[in-house]
Amino acid sequence: LYMESLVHTLVLHTIVHASSLSPLHRSPPVGAGLTPAQAQRVREFIAANHQREIGLAELAAVLNFSPDYFLRQFKRCFGTTPHQFLIQVRLEQAKRLLEQGMLAVGEVAAAGGFYDQSHLAHHFKRAYGVAPKAFLKKEYA
Repeated sequence: LYMESLVHTLVLHTIVHASSLSPLHRSPPVGAGLTPAQAQRVREFIAANHQREIGLAELAAVLNFSPDYFLRQFKRCFGTTPHQFLIQVRLEQAKRLLEQGMLAVGEVAAAGGFYDQSHLAHHFKRAYGVAPKAFLKKEYA
């Protein structure tokens, strides 16, 4: 998802900046992103499928959009890329599981959709400023 988003962003950036049209002749941005109903559908889809890899084309298909159009509208609506949004959803799930205290960090990583414990630790520390094990000790010591 990250690589697909990056490729689409680079292609769009190249097209916009290499265009021979002046800024006045370019099409204005369409709307302010997704409608509330569309945003809710995407949120629900990501929440239901956060444990597996989700491709940009698959997300776009939820709303019957092209990947390029979906990516632009998603970023306008949520202020982030689909990949970063997916990571945030996974982190929230991992944090909830850690707070429950029933699973080891490796099990939380697997249940949260991360590749392994190291992958979870990297993102968790970046988002919350503390490693998952330290978070567990702080909460349940």
